[in-house]
Amino acid sequence: MRKVKFSPEYQLTFSLLNADPIAFLVDWDINSAVNGTMRQFIKAVSKLYDMKINTQIQYFATLAINPDKTATKDGVAHILRPRHLPHFLNSEWSFGGSPVSTNPPINLVVYIPSRAQSPMYISETNEKSSPLLETNGFLIPQWGGIVIVNPSAGQLVNLETGAKLYTLTASELEAPMQVFLAQIRTLLGVKETKLRGLDSLLPAFDFSYARSAVGITMWELDRLTRLTTLKNLRDAASTLKSLVALIESLENMVILDHIREEVSASLEAIHSVRRTMKEDDKMTSAHDAALQASRIAITSAERAFFDPTMVSLLYFPDEQKLAVYLPLLLPVAVPLLSTLMEEVRKYVKKRREGKVKMD
Repeated sequence: MRKVKFSPEYQLTFSLLNADPIAFLVDWDINSAVNGTMRQFIKAVSKLYDMKINTQIQYFATLAINPDKTATKDGVAHILRPRHLPHFLNSEWSFGGSPVSTNPPINLVVYIPSRAQSPMYISETNEKSSPLLETNGFLIPQWGGIVIVNPSAGQLVNLETGAKLYTLTASELEAPMQVFLAQIRTLLGVKETKLRGLDSLLPAFDFSYARSAVGITMWELDRLTRLTTLKNLRDAASTLKSLVALIESLENMVILDHIREEVSASLEAIHSVRRTMKEDDKMTSAHDAALQASRIAITSAERAFFDPTMVSLLYFPDEQKLAVYLPLLLPVAVPLLSTLMEEVRKYVKKRREGKVKMD
């Protein structure tokens, strides 16, 4: 599954990884690049997601794998094949998103290979004769996307003179941004929407689907809105069901008032979605209202289920209570039990002596 888990907010982290800053010291005009189609796309889907943008540059981001070498007319090219891609990410690279944000990140990486591994390309298959990908990028499901940008021979400086700062302009970043936009669409579950059966219904007409200037068409946005609403309802109901099962399995669990309020808010939002869609299913405003209610339903349900007071009880069963309190109570209980048994023996002895005297 390629889609990221739904969240009302995402952290878009644009990273520039430079493998060899000694030979190629690079900066980028990422702000101008993002303000193009990417910013328009973020605005178009703002009713679904609140996307925050974060940027970073990392140096000496070397690969842990060795691409295949292929001779070309221009020299030696380094080819990444599909079998290499699962091992592309290096554990030493940091993709933690913003240190002040807990929103799930979508990572978008521009990778600059080292002098020793330039130019670097990606092949479509593992075969040696496989054609190369035009985008020179690939998608990592539920994580993000990567685009490889090769510096030209003129940009690689002489090692004796040292590297000079080179800035990737917005026009040079336009191609990677288009790839990133396609990757974000896939990660969010946006699918191209087309009418079916037009060729048979209207054979005399030639239909073409123009690309949207904002990265998503109205049909695609409407379809994504409906699917997101339904998925939020399903996940909210599943989370509440799991919460009920958890409470029933732990009889001594104490449910605090704020958890009850979250559950009530989630249930009310679920009913609100059903009422809204039942009253007017064909109006766009109804779909938007249902979407917002479904966001409340899933967020309230997850806040209730993952509340710290609830989660802590999962790791504090009755056996653990016994292990904690027994060492405290046992030293007190042993003298009490010993004294009680002694008193019982005295009582029994006195009764026996009284019966003998009577006889």
